[in-house]
Amino acid sequence: MRIFILFILLPTTIFAQDFELKNFNDRRDEISKRGMLALGGWASTNFVASGIAISQTKGQERAFHEMNIYWNTVNMALAVGGLLQIRKNQGKEKDILKSIEEQQTLEKILLLNAGLDVAYMLGGAYLIQRGKNELNNNRANQFKGFGQSLILQGGFLFIYDLMMYRSHRRNWKKSGIREKLQLIPQANGISFILRF
Repeated sequence: MRIFILFILLPTTIFAQDFELKNFNDRRDEISKRGMLALGGWASTNFVASGIAISQTKGQERAFHEMNIYWNTVNMALAVGGLLQIRKNQGKEKDILKSIEEQQTLEKILLLNAGLDVAYMLGGAYLIQRGKNELNNNRANQFKGFGQSLILQGGFLFIYDLMMYRSHRRNWKKSGIREKLQLIPQANGISFILRF
């Protein structure tokens, strides 16, 4: 009788694990997709605003808008590439180890990016200061304009990366997978059991 109950409950448990893991991965893809759309929206807004302003400004302001366009060319490429990657991976089944690995990699990348964003803002502050000390007026304007743009773009990306990290982290905690995961040391490695 006990063996019969085990065979009835085992498929239900496996289905619940697969279903919960799929929901977690689907939510992660949806969060990433919304993030890439937001990044693409920011880039598009910068293209339009700075594209219009660049023809109507000179000196420091023109340099600011030039850098906004350069910077957001990269942002748009990242957004489009990210959306294509998400689309390519959507619907693919992932086991627990692959799901955990992707989550950890994503969190590390977002925190690393946030650190780089701070470096961009510091670089912008350096360029502004260098512009103040530059004797050549054209170069001074370029340094100051580029520096202001780096501070703006770095500031946006810093907030963006922290919000993305927070959203992905919340999804991870909400899934409860970490709490349900039990590591079992074995002679030839470690086994994982996901309890429901």
